Amino acid sequence: MIKTIKQPHAFSPPDSSRYSLRTLIIQTLSDDWPLNGRQVYLAAKEKFSITPTYQGVHKVLRQLLDDGVLSYNDKKYQLSTNWIKEMKQFGEDIARKYSGRKGSLKYVEAGTGASSDPNPAAAGRNAARQALEELGRKPDFAFVFCHGATFAKRDEDVNALVSAVDAELKKKNPNCRWVGCTTDGEISDKGCSFNSCVVMALTSEHISFGVGVGDNAGKDFFSAGKRAAEAATADLRLIDSYLERYMQFLALKRKQPQELLKIKPYILLTIFPGPVRNYSPNEEDLLEGIKSVTGILPLIGGSASDSAMFRQTYQFANGRAYKDACIVVALMSDLKLAFSVKHGLTPTKKQALVTKAQGNTVYTLSGKPAAKVYAKMLGFSMPELKKKLFDVVIQWPFGMVDPLGQYWIKTPFQINPDNSLTFLNKVPQNSLLVFMHSKPESALAATEAAIADIKEKLGGSPALVLAFDCGSRPRMLQNNGCPPDAEHKIFAKELPDSHIIGAYTHGEQALIPSGSIGQHNQTIVMLGFANELISE
Repeated sequence: MIKTIKQPHAFSPPDSSRYSLRTLIIQTLSDDWPLNGRQVYLAAKEKFSITPTYQGVHKVLRQLLDDGVLSYNDKKYQLSTNWIKEMKQFGEDIARKYSGRKGSLKYVEAGTGASSDPNPAAAGRNAARQALEELGRKPDFAFVFCHGATFAKRDEDVNALVSAVDAELKKKNPNCRWVGCTTDGEISDKGCSFNSCVVMALTSEHISFGVGVGDNAGKDFFSAGKRAAEAATADLRLIDSYLERYMQFLALKRKQPQELLKIKPYILLTIFPGPVRNYSPNEEDLLEGIKSVTGILPLIGGSASDSAMFRQTYQFANGRAYKDACIVVALMSDLKLAFSVKHGLTPTKKQALVTKAQGNTVYTLSGKPAAKVYAKMLGFSMPELKKKLFDVVIQWPFGMVDPLGQYWIKTPFQINPDNSLTFLNKVPQNSLLVFMHSKPESALAATEAAIADIKEKLGGSPALVLAFDCGSRPRMLQNNGCPPDAEHKIFAKELPDSHIIGAYTHGEQALIPSGSIGQHNQTIVMLGFANELISE
């Protein structure tokens, strides 16, 4: 069947005396397709009042086919979809250059919303509506974070908020997918808050998301991570295959080898359950399960929190709230992406060898009860340490050094009756723990450094930012007299035109420069999406 596009009334065909036969054939096939050789010959004669020979038309058709402008199936010609995409990109490149503004074209668009309404359903509904209104288009994907202490006191409250958000998103797009969790605090371009629900809704033809859930993670953490990764990769819907291959081709043509190595079209996002009373997730096993499916890929994420109530954390995926789920988002894009991992803590000269440990519990440091060694490093008595533990660990945790000489944080959060220490994540036996120190200036400098790192990698400010920021960092700032909006002031100053969404979490996951993926504490991990393609 021949397809026809009717041109607008004001359109007039090109003057045949001013255009080559090649151009006229392309114009013919842009209006009617597919056509065999004779149909192209007759249509061109009639449309443009020309008198080419059939042999001449056939010769040009073969040239166009060889050049990739046309495709040929069932003895009929039509314009190549790949060539059409190439021309579209060519036009967008010219428009961008002539505009004189890097951000003049929008390959990704987003809107954010925030609500501090104490009613869970109203907060979710208002935040989602605000984000959708700001987006002004049908959403493809969304991130949703809400304060644990405010909205996670009862299952009914969380379910009401999740249902309200889902209803608003699905009104605009029944196929919109979204993820999120309860938090220690919420981050957006509207501010950093500790009693709100925040939503980012986004759309882009250049980003594809796949969502996977591994529920009942506590029964088998490795299996939950594996199931979530398998489901996420299976759910990943490819962006236009012609366009994706063309973007990769252009990148190869235009980039230096060292630049190509930095291009990361795939990235994993994770949301894990956080620790509560009588439940401590094994994040390392969750990550091992994910890696068994995907291998080592760029990865960032965070663990859900209920604002240190330790009652129940919740993870969200596609309109449902989970209590013990590993959520994985597989993301593919031909936009420029960059991520950064920073903490700002500095090592001291004090250190101890982990002489006995299992999982998250360290029994002895340098052969002595771990809690007593920690108390001695702090200059505290044991009763004093037990009383002040929560405030102490956010400023004086431990660190482990990696092969590149960078320290990654391990935070104790519980003193056990045998004077062992339970940490927020796994501490290997025979590892060396270094006593670390955090102060407000260095913590805020880490936020600035993460933003600067993203900007440098992208070659400019990101259009979108996703951040997972440890909840202990704002607590430490507050304990040292910093205002609650200290970190937001940095976001506002350094990223004034970026859409931002994120959460204060109970642990962070990331691929670090040494090449390993692990669970971190007191760290900020950040992902930036540029408004530029990898080919630019």
